[in-house]
Amino acid sequence: MSGLGKNTVRDLGRTKGAIRVNSGFTASRTEPDDSDEDFPTPPWATRAMLDRLEAMGAAPGTASVWEPAANRGHMVRPLCERFGVVMASDLVDYGAGFGQRNFLTPRDGDDGFDWVITNPPYNLSLSFAQRALDVAHEGVALFQRMAFAEGAERYTMIFDRMPPTDVMVFAERVVIHAGVMRCPDRPYLHPEGVYKKPTTAAAYAWFIWRKRHMGRGTRLHWVPPGTRLRCERPHDYPEDPRGLALIPERARRRLIHA
Repeated sequence: MSGLGKNTVRDLGRTKGAIRVNSGFTASRTEPDDSDEDFPTPPWATRAMLDRLEAMGAAPGTASVWEPAANRGHMVRPLCERFGVVMASDLVDYGAGFGQRNFLTPRDGDDGFDWVITNPPYNLSLSFAQRALDVAHEGVALFQRMAFAEGAERYTMIFDRMPPTDVMVFAERVVIHAGVMRCPDRPYLHPEGVYKKPTTAAAYAWFIWRKRHMGRGTRLHWVPPGTRLRCERPHDYPEDPRGLALIPERARRRLIHA
């Protein structure tokens, strides 16, 4: 979820004692090596992926899923709408009530889930992919910047050995800003002192491994413009952009503790 490059918008918040530079408006971000990489995923982006999975015959139904980088629950919300059992955890406590644990540290029983679906820290994305493929029975879906497809190490360690079965590229921008969940249609007070609508130059995609179909090549899918408006739901964006995701009580009953 982060990369290297010149940034134009600065977040004056501090993460673990180091200044975070949030580009929100550029194709890259700079984070300290020990950053929590707090970049919440808009719920509509997850719904778009789940819609495509269902269209390919991989409907979640009663299946179980683990979201191991759950943050404030913005990806957990749509997962609870579709899956029978959802486990949400994160290394950091964002106040959502999810279990705190390191996904990369194995425990007994970790391999009891059908899917692992998450937006992992970019600097740990390779390790998350490898671990998720060990844990999940049915499949893995990682939401990442398109730059995840690049790099000799990722090619050697995963794409050459276990290429994804599907890559879903968003034709419209998925607006993601550090530490906040902003509605793209709602102007906010920009650090420059003027109101602007949230935007980004970063391109995002879902990298999906459907285990029953691995070894048959990689299919490229485009998520067409207009998907955001189709997949958004009321209360997807909290009044406080730094607030927790609203997970209805009925859906919350599907949550289990890490």
